[in-house]
Amino acid sequence: MINLILTLMIAFAAGVTLGLSSLLALRHSLQTLSRHSYPVLWIVANTGLRLVLVTVILFAIMQFGEWRHLLASVVGFALARWLITRRLSQLNNLIFNRERSETAEKS
Repeated sequence: MINLILTLMIAFAAGVTLGLSSLLALRHSLQTLSRHSYPVLWIVANTGLRLVLVTVILFAIMQFGEWRHLLASVVGFALARWLITRRLSQLNNLIFNRERSETAEKS
């Protein structure tokens, strides 16, 4: 029983790591977009590579574990992406509201 819980925690942590690394790769590809001569090709290739890597890693987790491990990984992946997206939108709202108040003070 403890072995199952430990492996589920490892699968969950792998999913969180996978979600964070996928978002970091997306962020990096968007930041370097202007430096490439073919930006559409860069985005398509990067998206395909991230999709293939996530699929292969989730498939490997499924092969070495049970459906519970895959579920724990997918939950960790989704939770990491949801938390980061939520945090970034809060920061964006703070920045937007600050810029709007500074603009209102100037006029």
